[in-house]
Order: sequence, then C-alpha cells, then structure tokens
Amino acid sequence: MIEKVESIFSSKKIVILLFFIFVAFIYIPHISYFNIWDHNEGFYIETPREMLLNGNYIISTFNYTFRLNKPPLSYWLVIISYKIFGVSIFSERLVILFFFFSLLFLSFEFSILITKDFEKSIFVPLILSLTPRFFILAHKDLINILLTFFVVASLYFFYRFFLEKKSKYLFYFNVSLGLGFLTKGPIAILLPGFIIFVFLMVTKENGFFKVFFSPYLLFFIVPVFLYYYGLYEVTGWYFIKKFFLVENISRFTYGKFGPHRNFLYYFKVFLVDFFPWSFIFIYSLKYFKKNSGNKANIFLLLAVILPILFFSFSNNKQEYYIALVYPFASILMLNLLDEKERFLPKVFKVVIVFLIFIYNYLYFLLSYFLLTKNTIYIIILFSIIFILFCRVAFKKEVFLKYLLIVLIPFYLISHNFIFFKLNDFRPAAKISERILDFGRGKNYIVLNMGDIFPSFVFYLKRRVEFLNDFEYYFLKNKLLGKEPVFAITDSRTFEKLRKDGVKFKIIERYPQIRTKGKLIAKDLVKNKYSYVYLMSNF
Repeated sequence: MIEKVESIFSSKKIVILLFFIFVAFIYIPHISYFNIWDHNEGFYIETPREMLLNGNYIISTFNYTFRLNKPPLSYWLVIISYKIFGVSIFSERLVILFFFFSLLFLSFEFSILITKDFEKSIFVPLILSLTPRFFILAHKDLINILLTFFVVASLYFFYRFFLEKKSKYLFYFNVSLGLGFLTKGPIAILLPGFIIFVFLMVTKENGFFKVFFSPYLLFFIVPVFLYYYGLYEVTGWYFIKKFFLVENISRFTYGKFGPHRNFLYYFKVFLVDFFPWSFIFIYSLKYFKKNSGNKANIFLLLAVILPILFFSFSNNKQEYYIALVYPFASILMLNLLDEKERFLPKVFKVVIVFLIFIYNYLYFLLSYFLLTKNTIYIIILFSIIFILFCRVAFKKEVFLKYLLIVLIPFYLISHNFIFFKLNDFRPAAKISERILDFGRGKNYIVLNMGDIFPSFVFYLKRRVEFLNDFEYYFLKNKLLGKEPVFAITDSRTFEKLRKDGVKFKIIERYPQIRTKGKLIAKDLVKNKYSYVYLMSNF
C-alpha cells in the first residue's frame, strides 16, 4: 500500500497538479471580494465594459471618452470573459489569474528546457508564486502580467529555436511578439530583441536576421497592422502618433509621466520585490564564472540584467517594469546552485533568516493595526512555524524548500485577511454605494478631485469628472451652483473649500492609507490618516 502511494506521488503529472492546487488555494479564493485596486485596475475593468456596451472593439473608451494610450488585447480578453461569465470583478480577475498561472507553467517549462531537471524546475513556479511583486500583480495588474507572459514566451520560443533549429518555434516566437505588441506596444519587441541581439553577439552566433526577418514575421505584422489600420480609418493619425511618440518615446525620455528616480532605483526594487530570493540569487552569481561557458546561463543572465539596465535609463520608473526578470532570475539561480552548492553558508542563512524575521514582523505589525487584537494569535502561530523552520533548515542540505514553507503563512494571511481589511482604505466602492443611494431619482454630476479613483466609473456606471489641481475653481463653482453635485475630494481640497466658505453637506468621510512606507508608518504611529470626503450641495 505504501509503495502504491509513493509511486503515485512520484508521478511528474501528479506533482504538477498538486503544485497548481496549492497555488490556486493561495490565489483564487475571494478574488471577487476585494475592491478594485486603483489607480490601474479601474481602467482595465471599465474600458472593456464600455467597449462591450458600445459594440465597438477597435475604439477603446474609458469614462465614455477615447482611451487609446494602450493597444487593445487586454481589453479584448476581458470582453471575452465578460461574455462568458458576465460583467463583474470576478470575470476581469479570472483573466489575470489565467495568465499568471500560464506564466508559472511556462517558466517551469523554460526551466526544464535549460536544466533538464524536473525536481529542480518545480522550484521555479513555487518561487514565483511566493514572490511579493507577482503576488501583488496577480491580484490587480492585468496588462503587466500579460506583458511578462508574452515576453517570457517570445524568449522561450527563441531559445527552443536556438537549440533545435525547428522553424515552428519561429512561428510561435512571432505570434508571441505580436500579442505582446498588442498588449503594451513596442516594449514587447524591444526587450526580447535587445536580449537576443546581445546574446548572439556575446556567444558569437549568427542568425539575428534569420530570427527577426523570417517569413513568419507576417504573423507579427498582420494582426498589428490590421488593428492600427482599423484605428486609422476611424480616428486618423492623431492617436497613433500620440501612442508611439508620447506614450512610448516621451514616457521613456521625459520625466513628467511618472516619478523621476535615481539610476540605481531598480537594484533596490529587485532586492525588495524578489525578496528573499533576491539575496540567494546574488549569492548564486559567485558560481557564474565557473559555469560561464554554459550558453543557457549567459542567456538567462542577460534576460535579468538587460531589462534592468534598459529601464534604469528611463525617466519614468515604475517598480513593476522589471517584473519580467524574476522568472529568468529564478531559473538562473537554481541552475547555478547545484545539489552541493545549494548548501548555503551558515552566515548567509543567518542573514536571510534575520531579514525574513524583520520583513514579516513589520508586515504583521501593520496587520495588527489593520485587523483586530486577534492578530496576535496569527503572530504567535507564525512565530512557532518560524522557530521550527530555523531548527530544521540549518540542519538540512537543501535550504530553499524550507524557505518556501515558512513563507506560505505570510501569503495565506495576506490573501485571506489583509486584503479584506484594505477594503476599508480603498473607499471607491463604499462611496459609490452612498452616491447611488443618496442620489436615487436625481439628475446629478460626480466630480473627483485629489486622489483619482478610476473605479468610480465602473461602480457608478456613469461618467465622472476627474479634476486636477488647476480646476479647483470649477469644483468650487459647481458646489455653489444649483445643479446637484457629488464631490469627492482629499483632505487638502476639503480644508480649502471650508476656508473659502463654500457651503456643502458632508455625506461621509473615509480613511485612506498612503502608499509610501514612511507615510504608512507615520499614519499608524500617530493614528492619523489621510481622508477622502464625499460631499454634495443638496
């Protein structure tokens, strides 16, 4: 009987199935119960709803006006989900999770291709599923999960072609490039092209033109051309030029599109967003020189370094831009750490354990404020698991699997407790309910100034006027007028309206946690939050 059970669990298919059941248990429950994550998710859940409503799948709109700053593939995929499952948060997040799981499986296949080791490769999707940045993206960020999937897919099919010289992989390569382009534009070609070009130069291999200018290039060109031709027929050149010149070139070269951070910004992002694997990855690089003749390792290292280098030169830096390097970092790390070398030095283990201790206890401290006093039991439970982890991990040769085990409670608690409580600090859904209830039967307008919540449009199913700081007097005049108005503002605008003597009715105010770590700590220590105010003039 025991032998039968062992034979069942030795099956590779069973191991893969158990892995995906495990990840599903962490990611899938309650996916439709978390409020929409502003500021990004609101665009990718509302725009497909409006396109479906209008019956126009070429011209994307948000807030009932053109939104053509991104290609439409992410919208089309959500529309398909809406048609099957209905218009809902669940339908949109199902698409995100589908491609996240596909990314995990593709990364596993990539690792098998390179390492030829099933047991080692199963660590790759496990590591990715327990990586902070992917945990966040898989809950809210469709477009960057899609882009990561198609970039990894294009590099996977290139490397299959490089190894096996089968033309069918050039077909899949070009299809992946085309779908990546229709997800986020030229970046889906530039990054793979940059990596492949440097790889072929470093390894002194020929074939760059054969890869990028094969007859299969038509499978990239045709769908992209058809979309932009359809867009041109309706809108002319304006939005096409704006997309390429402003949304891509200007976004890279001009700082006004996002926070301007220093050149080393992505090194810090890599350490935190890929924690704790980032420290093991850095340690594993000591073995790269010994394996430098391995072309697979060269390819993987370039796939990690070059995107980070590329985005470091950008004037618009966002932490999720380098998410696509983590699958390659995971495979390279495991490929460099063979069975003997996986026995990490004791000092190195102590450092990682200490950092995990600090990282998680800071997190649980935050949860202590967000949740109830019962959080102390969660902290005690984690402490017991952590102590057991330390006792076992320092005795065994393979450190990674025990590191995975101790991180599981962290992600389970996040998904099942913390995200629910964060709904209290993402007030768009509650504000929308109050507006719909309070404004029933009235012909009103909705103004949002300060903290912008694109999800209002999805929740309210109507147009919302999003105002910037220069439109303060427009907001003031609307509140002073006779037309029924709902205004949503931050604390600063609220105080300014009061000082100007504008009369309005406060319907509700909602606490809001700010996104920067220092500001969160300051809010929690002082028990003072930034607030979002809902007010009206009737």
